[in-house]
Amino acid sequence: MVFDIDELSPKIVIDYLKFTKQCRQRAVLCGLRLFFKYAKKNDILVSIEGIHAFRSKRIIPTLTDEEQERIKETFESGKVTHRDAAIVLLGLSTGIRSCDLINLKLTDIDWINETISFKQRKTGNTVCLPLTISIGNAIARYISEERPKADNNFLFVRQLAPFNRLSGHASCYYVVSRVFKQAKISKDKRIFGMHMLRHNAASTMVKNEVPIETIAAILGHANTDSTDIYITTDESRLKDCVLPMIGISTEVNT
Repeated sequence: MVFDIDELSPKIVIDYLKFTKQCRQRAVLCGLRLFFKYAKKNDILVSIEGIHAFRSKRIIPTLTDEEQERIKETFESGKVTHRDAAIVLLGLSTGIRSCDLINLKLTDIDWINETISFKQRKTGNTVCLPLTISIGNAIARYISEERPKADNNFLFVRQLAPFNRLSGHASCYYVVSRVFKQAKISKDKRIFGMHMLRHNAASTMVKNEVPIETIAAILGHANTDSTDIYITTDESRLKDCVLPMIGISTEVNT
């Protein structure tokens, strides 16, 4: 057992990592790198610099076609507010992050050129998205029929005075949850909130054969590696990747 940091050696740290559970290796490596950087233990830092923990990529759960149809019917039935309908529709169509959605301004919408432009908070990149008829109509209904006369330029505001902008991720989560509840969509171990809408938007673009570089730009990914995971949501195209079993021996070598 080591009680003094000066007694630590690269071998001790690497041996410790070998016995760390696979599911915790990423978090442990991140913590160790920060600690050794702070402690200026450069020899150990260099020894673990090239170690990359295993990272599993699961198939991302999305909404089924039936669930999307139920959401559409919920919008048309008037069971949810115009604001909530516009927020969910915008998320489903563009995959916008909650941090960007709550910061959208009225002036970000160009009604003449039919675009929505904003600077992504996470990347600093400016994105210009098409203002489709469905999104434009949903936002127009909210602005003209429901949005209170707020003393600010934010597109989506609270429904109670003083009508400030939505507070953050939690507000968006509750909006999505309310809509899903009205549409009778159960969670079933899936993530909810804007993340679900973002995954679904990316999945739809993949199925429509939108280039992966375009999807990455819309979602605000620094590179396409982060976007590749959405390929797993296209079940029909994944089946095309399955190799035939013809010619594979059934004998078992003992």
